Amino acid sequence: MQQETISLGGRRFELRPLKLGQLRPVLDALDHMSGASGGALIEAAAHVVAAGLAPGHPELDPDGVLDLEATVAELNAAVAAVLRVAGLHTVGEAKPVAEKAG
Repeated sequence: MQQETISLGGRRFELRPLKLGQLRPVLDALDHMSGASGGALIEAAAHVVAAGLAPGHPELDPDGVLDLEATVAELNAAVAAVLRVAGLHTVGEAKPVAEKAG
């Protein structure tokens, strides 16, 4: 099983492998990401990250993720890392949570 460390707002978090039951909140959050935009997309990404961090950091809920002084780039990287550690693969073109305009 793959392990990774992510950085959010100057803090480092270890991602641990997820049990099958722990994949449900990740997949549910991914469903909410589909077709979402703006704040709803950031909210869904926070749920993905919190679910992915749950085995090693159960005290960090989605609101806790949103309270971190993280950048959008860090959030995008964290979502991608959660998906990798969970063994999930994107189908088609992977899209970031948000990206710089221009």
